[in-house]
Amino acid sequence: CLFIPLHPVHDPTANVIPTLIADDEPPGRALLRHLLAAHPEFHLVAECSDGEKAFAAIRRHAPRVAFLDIEMPRLDGMTLLERLDPASHKMAEAMYSEAADALGDDGDEKK
Repeated sequence: CLFIPLHPVHDPTANVIPTLIADDEPPGRALLRHLLAAHPEFHLVAECSDGEKAFAAIRRHAPRVAFLDIEMPRLDGMTLLERLDPASHKMAEAMYSEAADALGDDGDEKK
């Protein structure tokens, strides 16, 4: 995943990172849920199956981190990012696509 910080969040009292997952494929969402479960600082506030739902959830929950699939129905991850107003959403994005298929459950490359 490539993390692109939009706005650094300087809140020393924040122990939890509100996080969103958007992927049209249930196995992709399940993999990310599994990986995030090992990091209790990430709190999943929304899980979406398409870009339109993700856009609405980002506006409603204002996550600091979003995992967005690049290719989704109704609204792809790149177009969703273009629609966001960076001044109103203090968030970092992680973009992933078929590259996740090349990784095993432990995050290591498959041989």
